Amino acid sequence: MKFIFAVHNHQPVGNFGNVFEEHYQKAYLPFLEVFENYPAIKLALHTSGPLLEWMVDEHPEYLERVAALVKRHRIEIIGGPFFEPILAMLPSRDRIGQIEMYSEFLKKHLGAEVAGLW
Repeated sequence: MKFIFAVHNHQPVGNFGNVFEEHYQKAYLPFLEVFENYPAIKLALHTSGPLLEWMVDEHPEYLERVAALVKRHRIEIIGGPFFEPILAMLPSRDRIGQIEMYSEFLKKHLGAEVAGLW
């Protein structure tokens, strides 16, 4: 039997900076700190585009830590649409654009080659 542990981190477009920061301090960062201490554990991670954009500006050190874990094959990044839309409600060109935009962002900031979608 195989067990896949997947984590989804999200903040919507337009949410307040203090909400992003509070969740970063109380959830995203503590989770990463604990995870780093258990090298035998691997996980799949999806972080929404708006949250990643905020981290680029406010906590790039977090992304550096995640990128290092991606490089060591401890974290597999799960792709998806950048802004978390409901894909079935978008025209095909917009679905593809959202997925490509997110994949390019993940490659640039995390060095991650995306193999699957959220």
